[in-house]
Amino acid sequence: MGNSTSTATSLGPEASSPSVNFASQCREYLDARLSDTIKEKWAQGERGTPMKLNKLLLKLPSLHDGLSRAAKVFRSLDVPPTGEISLDQLRAGARKLGYAVDDDVLESAFVSADLDRSSTINVDEFVVILAILHLLKGPRDEEDVDAATLKAFELATQAFLSFDSSRHGFISRDELESALLEPHLENMPHSPHASATNTIVPLVQQRFLELDRDGNGRITFPDFLACITHWVDEAGEEEAPQEREAPSGPQDIPPPSYNQLYTDVFTSAPTSINTKRTLPKPSNEAQGLEQGSRQVLLSDVWALPRTRWFSQRQWTSKDRTYAVFMIAMHGLACLAPATFTPQLAGGAFLMYLVSGLLGITTSYHRQLSHRSFRTPKWLEHALAYCGVLAIQGDPLEWVSCHRHHHLHCDTPLDPHSPYEGFWWSHMGWLLDDGATQRRIADRSNVADMADDPFYQHLAKHFGLHATAQLAALFALGGLPALVWVGAVRLVVVYHITWFVNSAAHVWGSQSYRTGDLSRNNWWVGLLAFGEGWHNNHHAFEFSARHGLEWWQIDATWLVIRGLQSIGLATNVKLPSEAQKAKLAL
Repeated sequence: MGNSTSTATSLGPEASSPSVNFASQCREYLDARLSDTIKEKWAQGERGTPMKLNKLLLKLPSLHDGLSRAAKVFRSLDVPPTGEISLDQLRAGARKLGYAVDDDVLESAFVSADLDRSSTINVDEFVVILAILHLLKGPRDEEDVDAATLKAFELATQAFLSFDSSRHGFISRDELESALLEPHLENMPHSPHASATNTIVPLVQQRFLELDRDGNGRITFPDFLACITHWVDEAGEEEAPQEREAPSGPQDIPPPSYNQLYTDVFTSAPTSINTKRTLPKPSNEAQGLEQGSRQVLLSDVWALPRTRWFSQRQWTSKDRTYAVFMIAMHGLACLAPATFTPQLAGGAFLMYLVSGLLGITTSYHRQLSHRSFRTPKWLEHALAYCGVLAIQGDPLEWVSCHRHHHLHCDTPLDPHSPYEGFWWSHMGWLLDDGATQRRIADRSNVADMADDPFYQHLAKHFGLHATAQLAALFALGGLPALVWVGAVRLVVVYHITWFVNSAAHVWGSQSYRTGDLSRNNWWVGLLAFGEGWHNNHHAFEFSARHGLEWWQIDATWLVIRGLQSIGLATNVKLPSEAQKAKLAL
C-alpha cells in the first residue's frame, strides 16, 4: 500500500502539549497522510467496484460482524475494563495486529480521535483508528487480523474511494449528493431530475452534517469511518435481541494461577508461542494454592520459580558474558573503601544522575518506551546516549523489552514477573537468555525507532561504546576512577533499576486498579527518581509524571517539567482527573 508523504506536514518536536493547537496539527498531519495514500490508490487503479450509499447501507450487517470482531481486540487491551484505552495500549493493539506504522501517524490518529482530550479513546474510536492504519500500511501478516475485520476495512475503504469521484482524498458535498441522488433517479425513471433533486436535498444536508464531524466542509476518511461505525452500532443494536442466546456452562470461571498459565504457554505448546497474544491476568490467590509456592518475604505475593538459576540449566555464551561482567562490577565495587576520595564520590554521583536520571528514567523509560513527551531529535539522541552510559543495553533492546513487560505485565509472557520469585524479577531473568528471549525476541514493537540510524548504530556497536566508557575512566583516573565512577555507580544504578521490577511489584500499596502486581513504593521512588510510584505508572503508562500526589517525589518529572518550561519538551502527557477517578481504588 502507498505511504507517500509528499504533502503531509511533519508534526515534529515543536508540536505543543495536549492542546487545541496540537490536536489541530495532528488532524492536519493525519488528513494529509491519508489524502496522499488515497490519491496513490487512485493512481494505481485501486478504486474497485463503484458503490453508492444505499449499497453500503445494505452491507451494514457484514460491517457489523467485522467491526465487532475488531472490538474484541479493544476489550483484550482494556484491562482492567474502563471502556477506554491509552495511547500505549493502542500501540500494543497495533503491534498485536502487526500494523507497523510510524509513531507520528499512530499518535496523530489517537489525538484526532480523542475529541475530549482525555488522553483515552473508546471502542468505536479504536476501530476507526485500526481502519486508518489498515489503509495507510496494512498488517505485516494478514493472518494476524480476523478475516471478517479485514473484509470490513476493505469495504469501508472501497466505499470511500467510490464516493471520492474527484480524487481529492476527501468527499465534498456535491459528491455526497451524487451518491445519494443516483439511486433515487434509478428508482424514479419517470420523475424529472429537478423533482428528484428537490426530494433528496434535505437528506443530503442531514447526511453531510452527520458525516462532516469537524464542520470544515469536507468529509475526510476518519469522518467517514466514524459515521459508518455509528451506523453499524445502530444496526447491531436493532439486531441484538435476535442474536442473543442463553448462556451455557459455568458463568463464574475463576482466574487461573500464574503457574497454570505458564504451563499452558510454555509446556503445552512450546513451539508456537505468540507473544502478541495477551493472556488473562493470573490470580495471586490461585497462585498461593499451587504446590511449592511461597510468599515473598513481607509481601502478599505468592511466587513459584519456574527455572533453575544456576545448576541443571543451559548457560548460553550471552549468559556467561553477563555473569562475568556482573561479578566483575560487583567485585570492583568492593574496592570502594580502599580507593575513596571525595572527588571520585562526587564524580560517581554526577554520573549516577547522568546515566540513571537523564538516561534510564527520562530517556529510555518515559520518552522512548512510553512517548510521554517529545524533544527535538538532537536532545532525544543526547538523552538516549546518557542511557547507553548506564550499560543496560542499547535503546532498541531496552525499549522493546519494556514494552513487552507492559503488554504482558505479570503474566508468563512478562520477562520479569515476581510470580517466578523475587530473585528472578530482580536480576535472574538477565542471566537466563533462553527463558527471556522466548518472551522478548520479537522486536517489531519498536518499529517507531528501528529506522533511526542513530539507534541502529547503538544496537550494532553497543559493546564497543560500553568498553570505551570503562577504558576512558581507567585512562583518566586509573583503578580508583574505574572503581567509583565505573563499578560503584553502575552497580547502584543497576540495582535501583531492578528494584522497580522486583520491589515495586511486591512491596507497597496500590492506588489504582491495574490488574497486575504493581505497587507504589516510596523508597524505590526516592532512589529511582520517581519510578517507584509504580502503580501510578501502570495505571497511566502514557503519563510523564509518576508521582501524581504532591508528596510523591518524582525527580524525573522535575526534569521533564524543566525541559518543558524552556520549550525543549512538548506534548507532555498527564492523566486527567476523570481518568484517575475511573481507576481509583
